[in-house]
Amino acid sequence: MLRYVTKELAQKIVCRTMEIIDCNINVMNEKGVIIGSGDKKRMDQIHEGALMVLKSGSSYEITQQQADTLRGAKPGVNLPIFFNGDIVGVVGLTGLPEQIRNYGKLVRMAAEMIFQEMILIEEIQWDERLKEEVVHQLLQQEEPLDSLFFERANRFNINLYLPRMALIIKAENRHEVMKVVKKYIANNDLYAMLPDGVVLLKSIEAGSASSYAEQLEKQLRASDCLYKLSAGSVQADFKGLHRSYQQAKDTLSVGSKLHPETDFYCYSDYQIPVLLRQRAGF
Repeated sequence: MLRYVTKELAQKIVCRTMEIIDCNINVMNEKGVIIGSGDKKRMDQIHEGALMVLKSGSSYEITQQQADTLRGAKPGVNLPIFFNGDIVGVVGLTGLPEQIRNYGKLVRMAAEMIFQEMILIEEIQWDERLKEEVVHQLLQQEEPLDSLFFERANRFNINLYLPRMALIIKAENRHEVMKVVKKYIANNDLYAMLPDGVVLLKSIEAGSASSYAEQLEKQLRASDCLYKLSAGSVQADFKGLHRSYQQAKDTLSVGSKLHPETDFYCYSDYQIPVLLRQRAGF
């Protein structure tokens, strides 16, 4: 979890604030090292003014006279960047303090807002990864699911007792496919990235399985993505989803060999050759 200002974030703060403030901006990390600056020559230098801010927990101004005696410093104002009451970095504005002092709080506010934005994005991405882990556990289910699995499912309000079916979309550009999938998912749908595509555990209303699969195929075709779509059978709850997923995998493999010109394969249409494949063990 992001807890301090990174170089990437520091440079984002510099670029955004320098669009509105006509002076150089430096961002220092929790050790007082310049990790973002409009002046590339100052990168990776220790900033004495930032060290003062980190030590005192409050703003620190540097006059021209002081700058001549401090390592890596120029005249300016330096302010702490706070998150949840902790100092996560320092932002500095280069210039005579009396001329830029009024801009300092605005720049700090912008820096803290950008940091909070990145924290939120990271938390969302972390939640996405945990949700995908839940999906992968459902797909594999080689062992009984442990308490951590059910805690995560409960945390994300995942109703495990809905009928669902597994759909596999095999594609070279899985990120483009994921964009298409996300446009047509419902609140109770689950999905995850595969090495060569995307798996979707689609929540199904009575009699809607085939119509949804056909709708998804239509949207994929319209997106110009190169894909192969395969659907397993509808399962009453989470306990059968690994079976539906395996059916979708086997159907995709068999269908691609028997009818390579086709883009959509449904388990109900390939049930016999899939069963023969499973019994033959290949």
